Amino acid sequence: MGDDIIVTRFLNNPVPSNCFVVHYKGAETCLIVDPADNNPKELINYLNNERLTPDFIILTHEHFDHISGVNLFKKTYSCNVIATSDCSCAIQNSKKNLSIFRDNVGFICAPADIELKQKHFLIPWGSKTLNFIKTPGHSQGSLCFQIDDILFAGDTLIKDHKTVVKIVGGNKQQLITSLNEIFNTFDENTLIFPGHGESFRLKDISIKSLI
Repeated sequence: MGDDIIVTRFLNNPVPSNCFVVHYKGAETCLIVDPADNNPKELINYLNNERLTPDFIILTHEHFDHISGVNLFKKTYSCNVIATSDCSCAIQNSKKNLSIFRDNVGFICAPADIELKQKHFLIPWGSKTLNFIKTPGHSQGSLCFQIDDILFAGDTLIKDHKTVVKIVGGNKQQLITSLNEIFNTFDENTLIFPGHGESFRLKDISIKSLI
């Protein structure tokens, strides 16, 4: 990981998915990846203590355990949400974001401010470039994005776990295509920050282990 990039992990609650705050040394702004904590006091305290303001909220996919904090953070910080167009559509639907199946009530989010329609998309961020790649398979709206030698992979890549496809929007053949592109695009030493669990290197997993 580049010396100037700082990634801080927070466990969402009640479902222990990963949320990340990403910034570089000396910056006053940051990225928030997959906020989904019902009481994000720890995360907000971190932002306040580090004097960070979010530029973007980035959603790796549309499932409720990765998006339930979006409305709060968007209202609090007036930051733009980045997601694929499929994810943006799904977060507006309690069935597609799966929240209705958790408590029979569900919730929805506003559409993303920046919708990624192309397979590959670049967005400048300070002195860095965010390199997005759509990776359907776990869900229709899944994406991964790269900064330097870091890849945020959502639930597409989780070490020691097969990627879940037997849910709304999952598709095994799409997953295989997405995994092949990831493994053919990124260096084996790329540091992966997944949607659940600890970080690891791309060389620590294989396509066979994920399908």
